[in-house]
Amino acid sequence: MVQKAGKTPNRNLVNFVYTPPELRRRGYATECVAKLSKNILEEGNRFCFLFKT
Repeated sequence: MVQKAGKTPNRNLVNFVYTPPELRRRGYATECVAKLSKNILEEGNRFCFLFKT
């Protein structure tokens, strides 16, 4: 699971990245973040970033 938030004219935030424990270490989160980041940039944003806590 991944979500975008925090839209401004030049950027968007990627957050709420979660993979259930039994599905971790398989690259699912990496793939989700990569695809969402690509979509954010294709929407015309100059950059995106991942907010990690």
